[in-house]
Amino acid sequence: MLRDNSLVWRETGNLRVVVAKPVETDLRVWLGGPGRGGEAGPGPRQVSAMNGSLVDVGRSRGARLWELVCCVWFASAGPAAGGGFPAPVPGDATQTTVGSGEELEAGYNGFDRGTFRAGFGAGLAYGPPMFGTNEPHDLLLGALQLGWMPTGVIGEDRFYRGNFEIGVEILGALQYHPDGAHLAALTPVLRYSFATGSPWRPFIEAGVGVAVTDIGAPDLSTDFEFRSAGGLGVNYLLSERLAVGFTTRLSHFSNGGIRYPNNGVNEVEFLLGITHWF
Repeated sequence: MLRDNSLVWRETGNLRVVVAKPVETDLRVWLGGPGRGGEAGPGPRQVSAMNGSLVDVGRSRGARLWELVCCVWFASAGPAAGGGFPAPVPGDATQTTVGSGEELEAGYNGFDRGTFRAGFGAGLAYGPPMFGTNEPHDLLLGALQLGWMPTGVIGEDRFYRGNFEIGVEILGALQYHPDGAHLAALTPVLRYSFATGSPWRPFIEAGVGVAVTDIGAPDLSTDFEFRSAGGLGVNYLLSERLAVGFTTRLSHFSNGGIRYPNNGVNEVEFLLGITHWF
């Protein structure tokens, strides 16, 4: 048996059988013909590509010839493509890789009806005294968003092509200025994401929900508050269904006049996050 870096072959009589070394399957070729020196061989024999052993078998010469042709085909295809797999054809959609343009096409051009979204973001909220608020309220934020797309892409061939999404946001916050306090909010959200045909997917969103907080006077007088929020942002697709993004929005907290004082707390929020569609 002879070997080099890419091939293994065995000479048997007047025949040479070549197989690709990377092929790990137990490939067998049925052979027959004269032995060494012209003597009549022992008849049909089996050559194992794994160990080169010979095993007597009983097969017709036509079947042996067909299997020999198949073996030669494997030998010629294997080294060319690295182990028996056909070389990728340029432009063949079946040969796409993670992060390729073909794979990202769905994300670039919008998502199908029924697609879900999960996202997480963290950031800061700056709350200067404005719109009646007496004190600043600066917060650390963490937000979990879940969404669902009730329709497919709308506005085909229009500048506003994209997806509507309905969802919910769970927001947690720690006030670090002017003093320590806590806030949690649950907010239904309506979002519209634009499908730009590129990795950039800008969006706008708005929602109204409820919150609990111990921020208190002089701007709030109850633990239960309403929250209204609206803003915009952009996601950048890293793969077909994974993106990083930035969001900025304005949030307002007040109790709707249930008790006074009710000056409210107003926040300008900035979040960085990650989003996955499935």
